Amino acid sequence: EKTRRHKSLVERKSEMEDKPKTILELIKPKIHVIEEDDSFDDDLEDFITMSLATLNQLGVGNSIVVDKDTTYEDFFTSDQTPETMNLAKSYIRMNVQMLFDTPATGAVNSNNVAAVAQLEWRVGISVSKYDEPKRS
Repeated sequence: EKTRRHKSLVERKSEMEDKPKTILELIKPKIHVIEEDDSFDDDLEDFITMSLATLNQLGVGNSIVVDKDTTYEDFFTSDQTPETMNLAKSYIRMNVQMLFDTPATGAVNSNNVAAVAQLEWRVGISVSKYDEPKRS
């Protein structure tokens, strides 16, 4: 009985390790939301979707609507470089944090807006530099 229970716990842990984390699961701890707290999930999914839409308009990823099961693999295309993907992930985190928890002071908010705008610019440069479609 104990062995069977232990095996099922080990098997469940293995299954969890094989399954990639969702964008929502990856973003929540970075913006100081407890992963188990789902009270903000609808808002966070909307903010993530907005961020992905902006990135898609800059030439990154697929046009998708985020839900609790969406992973980065659903968004990024196979021809995107690691640099572009890393910049995009930073953009998503910063933009979602800014939308979700806008700072009370104007100076901090201005700095965040500037940082997000700079990341948008860097993503655009990265896409034009590395991810342009190859012409024959």
